[in-house]
Amino acid sequence: MHRQVLWSPEPGTPSQLKSFQHFVENRHAQQFDNYDEFWQWSIDCLPDFWKDIWDYCQVAHSVPPSEIVEANKAMDEIPAWFSGARLNYAENMLRFRDNHIAIIATGEHLNSHTVTYSQLYDRVVKLATSLREANITVGDRIAAFLPNTEHAVICFLASTAVGAVFSSASPDFGVHGTLDRLGQIQPKLLFCIDSVFENGKHQCQVKKLEEIVAGLPSLQYVVFCPSEGVIHDTAFEIPRSSSLDRFLQLGSSTSEPFYFEQLPFDHPLVIMFTSGSTGKPKCLVHRAGGLLLQHRKEHLIHTSMSRQDKFFYYTTTGWMMWNWQVSALAEGATLVLFSGKPFLPTPAALFKIA
Repeated sequence: MHRQVLWSPEPGTPSQLKSFQHFVENRHAQQFDNYDEFWQWSIDCLPDFWKDIWDYCQVAHSVPPSEIVEANKAMDEIPAWFSGARLNYAENMLRFRDNHIAIIATGEHLNSHTVTYSQLYDRVVKLATSLREANITVGDRIAAFLPNTEHAVICFLASTAVGAVFSSASPDFGVHGTLDRLGQIQPKLLFCIDSVFENGKHQCQVKKLEEIVAGLPSLQYVVFCPSEGVIHDTAFEIPRSSSLDRFLQLGSSTSEPFYFEQLPFDHPLVIMFTSGSTGKPKCLVHRAGGLLLQHRKEHLIHTSMSRQDKFFYYTTTGWMMWNWQVSALAEGATLVLFSGKPFLPTPAALFKIA
């Protein structure tokens, strides 16, 4: 069947893909006459290809890999990748620490506020420091019941900065849908919100959270992030709960310099879930190095994303695309976060944001 090409770039059009091709050609004394030849090389020379991705993307790391892929194992035997490497996902997301806008957060109300890269770094470090003071250690699970706001991004990065494993559920999930997911991972801490603005009104989440917290006996901390309204007094009747401001006081007296936990390439980063359409949602563990490298490849090389770009993808924290969009921070782009229904207050709401 004939397939019509809808668009093709003009010859000589600059792109990160073309730049990466030249990088590979110079490094390996190769010459690719077209994209198909370049693609075939990437398949035939996997160790070289992925090492070149690592170097071209300038992945921040404390220890380089001793081997790119286990040479004596086939792909169906699941070989180890980037053995010996030590890195941190959050450190790679926070490469930029200036006054460029990192996040524009908005929603149904169409009000918006911004967070710079400098502010993002400071807020992540403060929260991560408090997590350490709360005895959150490498491998502990941290869950979030949050909408798609800057608070979700900060909680995610702070959790991974200290080596915790992060998992998120969207407030549009019901109690059972949330527990079917988070109940499997035994989280030590839950970040949550007492109210969301959705369908044109504030919707209290406290009753729902009472049931969720009761169904997660592993929890030692329940931390309420700021919402659009005033936090309901009944929220703090939930056992082991506190406001984010109060939780941050745990790390306020720490004078030691902050460090990002340096972890193996295959350290668990996030736990996502299948849809649950054929039974309970099943856990999907994504490793730090693999997720970082694949997302860097997609954002930088496939889309030529840069600091000049604003990046928007409509998603909730309950979908894998939420994690994918966050990784655009490594390119220094500006994330545009939207919380709420996409067709409110009018069907043109998302176009107004654009």
